[in-house]
Amino acid sequence: QPDFSRAFLTLWTAKEAYVKWSGVGFQWRPKSVCVQWVDGNLTVPDSGVRFVTMEHHGVLVAVCTTLEEPVAWHWPQNGPILPGATGSC
Repeated sequence: QPDFSRAFLTLWTAKEAYVKWSGVGFQWRPKSVCVQWVDGNLTVPDSGVRFVTMEHHGVLVAVCTTLEEPVAWHWPQNGPILPGATGSC
């Protein structure tokens, strides 16, 4: 049975990544961004972007990038730095 909560969280996180990447920020309406799974990959149709998602220590992260840009992950040894935590990435 599909995990609809996980699918929703993945799509929502991708939408947030897209509006941050595009520079629109949170002046957007969530319904105005169409994120879809195409051939098993997350994309915004006709935008030339792709998403890379990763879960680490229970934190789901989505990165929006152009098709040409490589994505490299770097996680601190003890996991990502969260708001209110000390340390840096």
